[in-house]
Amino acid sequence: MKHLFFLVALANAVLFMWEYKSGALAPTAATVSNATPDLEPILLVSQLPPPPAPTVPPETGPPKPVAQAETNGATEKTMRCYEAGPFTNTAVAKQWISQFAEAGTTVKLISKDGQTPNKYMVYYPAGQGLAEAEANLQMLKERGINDLFIQQTEKDKGNISLGVFSKEERALMLKKQLLTKGIETKIKTLYKTKAQQYALIESDAKTIGQLETLQTTTPQVAVKELFPCN
Repeated sequence: MKHLFFLVALANAVLFMWEYKSGALAPTAATVSNATPDLEPILLVSQLPPPPAPTVPPETGPPKPVAQAETNGATEKTMRCYEAGPFTNTAVAKQWISQFAEAGTTVKLISKDGQTPNKYMVYYPAGQGLAEAEANLQMLKERGINDLFIQQTEKDKGNISLGVFSKEERALMLKKQLLTKGIETKIKTLYKTKAQQYALIESDAKTIGQLETLQTTTPQVAVKELFPCN
């Protein structure tokens, strides 16, 4: 029995020596990998990346005012534009605009179509319905008014025309004559399209005073400001 135990111990010793020499007892890569966890590599100071630039916070507070446009140290003048007219003819227009001859004011004449008075009609107003219109017509004839006719246009239908004149003074004269006979009439201005003269004025604010003066002396010439300047 002792001999058997001795033989088993000798066999184990021989097997151990054989495995040791053949490397069977050396730790494997998997064993080393499992035994040693992943570690961050050690970097030198010179290998570190540069720190990020500091972030500048946005400015707070009210926005800065925009500087006004200046020319040679002076603020540019604000130009204003006006249209004046219509004028009866070119000569009248030139006489009117001659008062803006000072430097800094630009004036030019333009022509555009507009409605201008052409004729003046004296008429007796239309009645309420056909029966009243015929009664008015008969009344006028009984009072010696025979030069008349009833308007048929949609706008003036039923009005009884008693005369058409090229000058307003003559229309006013007939109106007064008929009034002495107890006939109350009206005058209607008839217009036509005609090219008319206008003045375009471009200047700074000092022009306003001149325009106000001209509107007082020549009220028949309308003046309006243009937005924006044409």
